[in-house]
Amino acid sequence: VTVISVSDLIEKILSVRANLAVSVAYSGTSPRTGQIRALAISSDGESAMACEVSSHDLDRICTALHQTKALAMVWDAKQLMHLIPGFVLRQNDLDLMIISQLINDPAEFNNQNIDGGEASFVACGVSAIALWQATKNAIIALKSKHLESVWLNIEKPLISILYEMERVGIAVDPKSLHKMSEVMTKQIADLESDIWKSAGEQFNVASPQQLGAVLFDKLKL
Repeated sequence: VTVISVSDLIEKILSVRANLAVSVAYSGTSPRTGQIRALAISSDGESAMACEVSSHDLDRICTALHQTKALAMVWDAKQLMHLIPGFVLRQNDLDLMIISQLINDPAEFNNQNIDGGEASFVACGVSAIALWQATKNAIIALKSKHLESVWLNIEKPLISILYEMERVGIAVDPKSLHKMSEVMTKQIADLESDIWKSAGEQFNVASPQQLGAVLFDKLKL
């Protein structure tokens, strides 16, 4: 892992023409409230370049990631959207976290939550290398399992929607929810009473064992 300046890293991002794995390190309890500290890239799966990042660098980095000719590969694009305002996945960019879930692969390359310093550069760079190496097989598996359309038409568009939901929040009406709860509680009680009448006895409807005994042993269903 080679530590370079932000300007040099941006230049490298713009010069890559093939695959580009991107990893970040941040401080804070979560990406939503944390601050990005380091960013690393790998364009060959063997080495990585990393740099320290401040809030003043985010616009330049975001622009470079959008302008690069490379196919960008990230882990948890929604996290990056929180950490790098304005960042979005372009048409051919990949989120290996979502793809790993689709192909049922237990891969794990979390963006690093580190306070900063040299350790963040190394950890960030190692993650970028591992991410680059894992992506090829993930793409092959995605195609072999015929899940490309699921990724492109369902999962990928959902990333930005979920990000906006987390960023803005979801408004709820506590009074309406409480009223719904009262109505549903009464409906459940009425249904439970009807079930007891049909069974000829009271029992715990939520218990599979008791329900099975009534259905199969008593009622012979």
